Amino acid sequence: MNESPGSQFDSEVKFEVPIETGVSQREISVQYKNLLWQVASLLAAPSLQDGFLTNAEVLEDTFSRTRLFGELNRGLWWQRTEESGEVPEGAILCPLVLYTDGTWLSKNGAHSTQPLVLTLGNFPRDIMNKKAAKRVREQQLNNN
Repeated sequence: MNESPGSQFDSEVKFEVPIETGVSQREISVQYKNLLWQVASLLAAPSLQDGFLTNAEVLEDTFSRTRLFGELNRGLWWQRTEESGEVPEGAILCPLVLYTDGTWLSKNGAHSTQPLVLTLGNFPRDIMNKKAAKRVREQQLNNN
């Protein structure tokens, strides 16, 4: 297993699953990386440090007296977690955001993949949406 942040997938698992009919089998390959190395590589990237969110922030529209959301640190979860007393003194919350997005690898639909992507909730949305702020955590390759 390769233990460096920029490496390709660390490990791969292959298994067979039944197709819709339940009779025939197809092989699925799942490749994955070391989660801690991926988080460390995101935290160490100088291009991603601008605007790094470290504390809960409560914004309110003074006219309508409505709470404004937008960045992850403006949510109730972040605020309640900081106020709970469970976060050690001097520590910064680092929410991991995982999502998947399927894509076709061939024009005829014979091969597809569903990468599981990792980013950090400390990044402002404009930075979070940049390619540099994302790491493919796991990838499932399908031969349809």
